[in-house]
This record gives sequence, C-alpha cells and structure tokens, in this order.
Amino acid sequence: MRQFIESLESRTLFSVTLLTDQAAIVSDAAAIKTAVKNLAAQNNTLLAAITVDLKTLPKTNAPLLKTVKSAAAKLATATASDETSITTSSGKLAKKSVTDGDTLLTAWTPKGETAIASDATTLNSIVVAPLGKLQLDLNGPLVADLGVILTQNPTATKLASDINALDAAYAAASAQLTTAATQYQTGLTTLASDLAAIPTIPNILFNYAGSSSVTAGAHKGKSTNFTFDVTVESANGSWTATFTTKNKAGVPVSKQAQGTLDSTGALNGTLSDGTQITGIVNGKTIKGTEQNAQGSGPFSITHP
Repeated sequence: MRQFIESLESRTLFSVTLLTDQAAIVSDAAAIKTAVKNLAAQNNTLLAAITVDLKTLPKTNAPLLKTVKSAAAKLATATASDETSITTSSGKLAKKSVTDGDTLLTAWTPKGETAIASDATTLNSIVVAPLGKLQLDLNGPLVADLGVILTQNPTATKLASDINALDAAYAAASAQLTTAATQYQTGLTTLASDLAAIPTIPNILFNYAGSSSVTAGAHKGKSTNFTFDVTVESANGSWTATFTTKNKAGVPVSKQAQGTLDSTGALNGTLSDGTQITGIVNGKTIKGTEQNAQGSGPFSITHP
C-alpha cells in the first residue's frame, strides 16, 4: 500500500508542479509588462522637466531635445515590442506544455512523449533572441543623447540635476525590466526541467474495465467482462494489479497479476492462474492478448 500511495503522490506532485510553473510564468510576464510601462512613464515625466529647463536656455538646444525625445519614443516602442516578443509565443507554449505534461500523466501515448520532449527543448531557447534584442534596445542612444545636451549647457545646474535624475531613473527602470525578463526566462527553463523529469514509463495507476474474447482454443467464442485495478507501479515499470471477473452466479472472483511495463508502452504480465498477458498502452486504453491453457484472444481495457 505504501508503494501505491508514494506512486500516486509522485504523479500528483508532477501535475501540481507544472501548474505552479505556469502560474509563475504568467506572473513573471505581468512583471515584464509593468516594467516596460514604468520605464516609459519615468522617461516621459523626466523629459517633461528637461523640456521646461531648456525653455530658458539657447534655442540651439532645440534639435538636441528633438533627438532625445525621438530616442525616448523609439525606446518605448521597442521595449513594448520586446515584451510582446518575449511573452506571447513563449506564454502560449508554456500553457501547451503544461497541458501536454498533464495529459501524459493520465493518458500516455508515444506522441505525447515526443510532444513534451519537443516542448522542453523549445522552452529552453524560445526567448534567447528576444532577450538579446531587449538588451540592445536598453543600451540605445538615449543616455548618450542626454549627455550631449549636458555638455552643451555646462552651467545649467537645474538641467544637470534633471538629466542626472533621468539617467538614474533610467538605470533603475532598465534593471527592473532586465530582472523581470531574466526571471521570466528562468521560469521557462524551470518548466522545461520539470517536463523532462516526468517518468518515461507510462502511468497505469488506474482502475481499468473492459473485456476479452477467446478466438482460439477450447473456449473459443467465449467473452468475459473484467476489471483490472493497478495498485502498484514502480519507477522501473514493474506493476501489481487485481484482475476481477464474475462467476456464473454473479459473484466477483479476483486474481492477482504482476508484470512489467517499458517506456514504449509495452506491457507484459502473468495472472495468478498462469494466464499470460501482453499489451500496449495508448492513451487511456490497454489493448493486447491473453493466453492460457483454455485458449487465447484479444482484450481491451480503458480507465475513466
């Protein structure tokens, strides 16, 4: 029983972990959006102060101010675009990846196994280029252009104070945005790591129900309804189950079954009466063949 409980807890933990990863990614994406808006707002506020300062200074500053405002506007547009590039596609992939992972834990398929491997690989690289673009944009000409204005007005103390304030605020806002974007990337790689940690052996810890039919042997033509309750599944794929049918009087008769399962979904086992079973896990279904002294034939079972 302990092994059964630990296996269930492990499967449940994976599912909860994936959902936690997704929630963190959504939160980190919101932090990027906030940081982008904060950067633009701070620049606009302090540029307004610098504009006022320059009204009392030589008109030769006008083209310099125009250059600064242009740089600030381009920066705001670029960082907003960067935010979209960083979070949109990756956010959709993260959501898909969590769904793929949860599906694999309850309805294993080879296609699902391939999907989470692909998801994990892409999650590790999807924001590398957009993050590089963000850093290029944050290292743009705004600070240098402000420095030109400062150089041209060496005695304007109020202007110098406001420019220095903008420089400091810009550095802080840029750091906030960089930190948020880096944290977002970390969230994606964490999700990728957790997807990769999902066991490659299919999860069959379920209560299956289905039927079998004898197509060869002494009992040819006989069909049987049964349940197959898997109570233990180890990390190496070994499993224990209870096979239950009803006798002619309608009384349930149970037999123990044990076997193995590999990463391709191939299942093999033996019932306590010597019946051999082989099958393939695909989604919520196991289909295969059972064979004993009385005959052999196909079976199919499914869990809810």
